[in-house]
Amino acid sequence: MAHIGRILWRSLELANDSSESGELVLDMSEVKIEERGITRRDDLRHERSMELYQKYENVAPGLLSENQELRNQLIAIATEVQNDRRPELDEVVRLWFVKSFLVNDKYEVTYSEHPETNSVGFGFSAGRIGHKDFAWDWFNVVAPDKASKLQESGSISFKMARTQCGLEILYMHFESDVSLRVHAIGQANPESILFRLNILEGSEIYWPSLIEGKLQSNGYLGI
Repeated sequence: MAHIGRILWRSLELANDSSESGELVLDMSEVKIEERGITRRDDLRHERSMELYQKYENVAPGLLSENQELRNQLIAIATEVQNDRRPELDEVVRLWFVKSFLVNDKYEVTYSEHPETNSVGFGFSAGRIGHKDFAWDWFNVVAPDKASKLQESGSISFKMARTQCGLEILYMHFESDVSLRVHAIGQANPESILFRLNILEGSEIYWPSLIEGKLQSNGYLGI
């Protein structure tokens, strides 16, 4: 059977200082892809939020999540945009994709594929199956084939190509260990981290594409 990924992982539950580790060999059938639409309303909310963030450019990134004033203003923006009844704001202007796989019966890894902005950066998250947690780790593209984790350390090399979905990242290789942080819901400061799911150096995956509702392979590993 052809395999699209080999994931080396280690979890750390901080509450009880317990850990697990393993190796996952992925088949394409084990990857789930959801197609989602970005509306003009989403773009407006993002644009106004980014304008607000610029006012806090002198605040250390690690402290932004603890700034109650910023939180309140973001909530106000989201509420105002959501209550804007202009029908044109609900028009879908582009698509993005949520690609995920189960590590085991406890944990899931999700990669957010935005074809229009992959050349700038992309997001990863981990989660506990059956729990409502908050997780988000951003990777900045620092070279045509390399991305670095914005907070903490971590490096991923990748191959990108244009498909029917747009400019997609087809292959990733973890050049170093990458720690995906999972927080208590509504929290995003270091003290609120519930557990870490570490994708270890040497892990790799060929992400499939979703073409007309069906998964399409973009490569296989020689294992």
